[in-house]
Amino acid sequence: MASLFWHSSSRGTSQLGQLKLVISGKLRDHGFQNVEISDLDVKGSKNGTFTAIAHFKIADHRFWEVAMTSGGDFPSTRTVNDEVSRMLRDEIHIVD
Repeated sequence: MASLFWHSSSRGTSQLGQLKLVISGKLRDHGFQNVEISDLDVKGSKNGTFTAIAHFKIADHRFWEVAMTSGGDFPSTRTVNDEVSRMLRDEIHIVD
């Protein structure tokens, strides 16, 4: 059955372009394929799932960072979204 999981948190940076580059590299490090950066998001696929990480401006240099993962079953989709959420929280630090 198709499934969708997401995680959101706020992030502050004046370097959104640099942040997207770092995220794309970390996705590749975590085994994601077909990683792409666009004006809207950073996206990639892994183990039959598709993940997009988008940033929505809420104030000067403040963004909602939303990681959305879709897939064919609940366990693998949730596992990948949890992995991305931990990666964003624990591995990505942009100092302004």
